[in-house]
Amino acid sequence: METSLIGKALDFGSNEYGFESHVSKLYNYSPIFLINQIKLYSARKAYKLETFYSKKLLKYLSIFKRIGLINQFVLKQDNIVKKKVDIYLFYYNLVPLSKNYKLLSRSSRKFYISYHALRLLSKRTKASVFLISTNRGLISHHEALKFKIGGLLIGFFSV
Repeated sequence: METSLIGKALDFGSNEYGFESHVSKLYNYSPIFLINQIKLYSARKAYKLETFYSKKLLKYLSIFKRIGLINQFVLKQDNIVKKKVDIYLFYYNLVPLSKNYKLLSRSSRKFYISYHALRLLSKRTKASVFLISTNRGLISHHEALKFKIGGLLIGFFSV
């Protein structure tokens, strides 16, 4: 007797077959993991995702809210160890805006940008928002132009 596994193999998120996501149980506080989770949930057309957070990720979430990548986030604490955050994604005409985010700098490669190069880049790409890590913290390129500083180019959000 031959058994078909096609229906079972397509449902990797099911608890019934033991394919429960073990990655979600790990405490991964990297911004790359956060961006990938936001992109994944927006591709599924989900309005909310739940993940663990750290102080660094809260900085990213606050600037994502400021530039319009996410709608809002709500902090909650199940117990003393597990700190979770509910992230509500932003949709415009049923199209998620989080698909338009691209991370540039990683631990293996870093892109630094000066104030003058940032001015040229902002004139060239008018509808984009660049995320820059500076000595004043994590800010958008509009704030960096206002302060007349450059820094580490983290990523960009295009509309």
